[in-house]
Amino acid sequence: MEHTVWGGVRRYSRQPTLWERYQWWIVGVLAIGLLQAGLILLLGVNLVRRRRVERALRESEERLDVAAHSSGAGLWGLDLDTRRIWATSRLRELFQLSPVDDLEVEAVLAVVHPADHVRGEIDQHDRHRRLAEAESSLLPQRRKLHKTNF
Repeated sequence: MEHTVWGGVRRYSRQPTLWERYQWWIVGVLAIGLLQAGLILLLGVNLVRRRRVERALRESEERLDVAAHSSGAGLWGLDLDTRRIWATSRLRELFQLSPVDDLEVEAVLAVVHPADHVRGEIDQHDRHRRLAEAESSLLPQRRKLHKTNF
């Protein structure tokens, strides 16, 4: 392309290249693409970590279930925000609660002995006696062992 500038001197100029015209757009698009690729990579790493933690949690829950089952203990946990109770199958069996329904505090308190509703000191003997009475209806009769003298 030819231009005439001051004093009649001819000057030739060329058209700018695509890079020269759009270099900031190109750099911006590449930067955004690299940022997105980095975020996708981080999401993948997070997914791998999450699966590893979920597997560890599942194994821990299985060990807890085995320990609770072998000891005959009924375990529970309370979510204070939702007032829902998580309970093992043994606890549900001991208190004759539904094995599949979500438990709410009120449903559990309905089957707990009224003396145990009181906050504060409760006689440990009474609590164990009430639990033993509840278990006796669920467990088969145990034979008494007699000590023999030789």
